[in-house]
Amino acid sequence: MLTPEQKQQIRDEESFRAEIRNELARSSGPPTFLSRVSAFFESKVGFWLLTTGLAGLAAAGLASFQSYWNRVEIANRAKAERSLRDADMLLKLGPMLTSHDRSQVDFSIVILNGLALDQAVDPGISEQVKSLIKNTIAAGAKPDATPEQRAQASAILSFYDPPRADGAAQPNAMPVPIDSATLPIRVYIQIEAGDQSRAKAAERSLQDAGVIVPGIETVRQRVPSDNVRYCADKVAPDAIERVKAALQPSVPGAQFAPLNPKLCTHVRFNHFELWFANHAS
Repeated sequence: MLTPEQKQQIRDEESFRAEIRNELARSSGPPTFLSRVSAFFESKVGFWLLTTGLAGLAAAGLASFQSYWNRVEIANRAKAERSLRDADMLLKLGPMLTSHDRSQVDFSIVILNGLALDQAVDPGISEQVKSLIKNTIAAGAKPDATPEQRAQASAILSFYDPPRADGAAQPNAMPVPIDSATLPIRVYIQIEAGDQSRAKAAERSLQDAGVIVPGIETVRQRVPSDNVRYCADKVAPDAIERVKAALQPSVPGAQFAPLNPKLCTHVRFNHFELWFANHAS
């Protein structure tokens, strides 16, 4: 406990300090805005407001950081799940695309094409799909390709590169850019009813020469003679001679007729169509 003398001494010291502060304030002129603000925050009310505000800012900053971190974590988790889903899809569809069963090849192409068009697969996976499709086409175009490899290439090309009755190709909407100078020679066979045997013979001779035959289509349009239609500016330099040589055993009299350029707008590279005149008995 302080004695009365000690208490009085403390009062005298505080009074002296207050007097000094007042004299300094009077000598420096009226208080500035900053000094008033500083004095306010030195008071109990000001100190309470300052600490409350700082606490609120700190809480808001922490909440924002937590929200950002959660978004990053959720995005990473979603990316990992999407990659796992895409990998699982390719593990299932990949064997179907290279299956010996033509119906499975057709089904896998339709699914892959739809997923890629809807951007339902990761771009990196789409690139692998493109590579798989191109490699399958290239394998089926080799002279020593197996019947299964030819069937797989024919299935892909018949979906992405179908013929049209007027002789011009009508490409399907597709994400895989196969319409380039790397496309192999394809010959689509157009027949009338009753010409199946001639068409099959032509298909075998073309395939034996390493030419892809995506399909045989029955049409109602009559032509006066057997002819091969193509776009003159969309074939490789040796493509016509290769097709002529391939057809020599089965269709030796076929005439090669370049199409009107107006019909070639959507025709892809190395696209030929063999039209049979009606020879049905």
